[in-house]
Amino acid sequence: MQCRQDKEALKKYSRDNEERMSRLDEETFEMISIMSNNKWEMGCKEEYQEAGRYNMCKAMRDWEKEAKAEGKADGIKAGMEKGIKQGHNEIILNMFRKGKTPEEIAEWTDIPLKRVLAVCTG
Repeated sequence: MQCRQDKEALKKYSRDNEERMSRLDEETFEMISIMSNNKWEMGCKEEYQEAGRYNMCKAMRDWEKEAKAEGKADGIKAGMEKGIKQGHNEIILNMFRKGKTPEEIAEWTDIPLKRVLAVCTG
């Protein structure tokens, strides 16, 4: 399949050929799922079955929604981790400026000494 590496091209092909792509036989549905690296569809393909045919357009829309939700969740998680790290860095610097040693900071905050030292000297 010419489009398998280019998901945007596959989506465009699917939109342009919605009539055909919305009523695939089982083997074609499975082949497209595998070649587009959407193997998750294999386990729930009955969800896309309509009158004995398979609706790849619906499967691709669902895959896109799931991918966006996963990306959003990953972004939120990364943002939270970054915020926590920045907060820890501020705490470390504030304590250091107030005369606490890196060892005291590490002990009181449970932040590894190596990281405390990197923040204090960086």
